[in-house]
Amino acid sequence: MIIKELNKEDIGRIREIDRSEKVKLLYKHKEGSLVPEKVDLNVPRWSEQECAERISTLSRELSKGGTLIGAIEGNLLAGAAVLGHELIG
Repeated sequence: MIIKELNKEDIGRIREIDRSEKVKLLYKHKEGSLVPEKVDLNVPRWSEQECAERISTLSRELSKGGTLIGAIEGNLLAGAAVLGHELIG
């Protein structure tokens, strides 16, 4: 995997990220402690609408001088981050 700065125009590549996962354990905060809870969740890939919302949000940050960092696996974008001035999630 290669981590590198990407061009702002590459933001649309977040559609390549396979966000899907199987979750077997969650932690909940109860009475000041983290408590594990067994679950059986299937988290799907982002929908086109979710991708569009993320692209819009991240593009605003990039237009304010943010930097797009990508994790590249083979030819696919496996992960991304936008470094900017405001916490967005």
